[in-house]
Parts: sequence; C-alpha cells; structure tokens
Amino acid sequence: MEKALRAFLVRHDVPFPKTHDLGKLGQLAAQLDATLDELVDGIVDLSKYAWMFRYPGDPVAPSAGQASAILTRAASAVKELHARIAGPEPAA
Repeated sequence: MEKALRAFLVRHDVPFPKTHDLGKLGQLAAQLDATLDELVDGIVDLSKYAWMFRYPGDPVAPSAGQASAILTRAASAVKELHARIAGPEPAA
C-alpha cells in the first residue's frame, strides 16, 4: 500500500515525507484526487501492519481469516491505485 501511494504521488510529481503512515500519504493523494478519499479511509488502519509483526516476540499475529481480509483490502487498494497510475498523464 505504502509503495502504491508513493508511486501515485511520484506520478503527479508530489513530494512526500519518509513515513509508513498510510493516512499521511493518503491525504496527499486525496488532495490530488478527491475520489481517493474512500479508498484512503478504507486502508488508513493498515499502517500498523508496517511495523507491528516485524520482529520476534511481537504481539499475537492476526488469525488466518483476519490476515486474509487485510490482504484482500490492501490488494484491492493497490489495484485501484495502479489503474490510476497507468491511466492518462496527469494535468500539468
């Protein structure tokens, strides 16, 4: 997700901060395209997965069902952003 949002911002020549926060990156993307508001609202809570389960001894991992639902949401958002990145050139 993070990389897809960054790619969208790069496509539009918009600088972005070094962050894993999907909310911050999503806000920048939504400023360019207000129709992304709903997409961003649906993924902003996924930011925690950038760090939560990264190291041994981390909190309990999500169940298989939770992980599947999270991956489905993320894949759907990436697919939508990819379509917008691959679309027509942004207005200058």
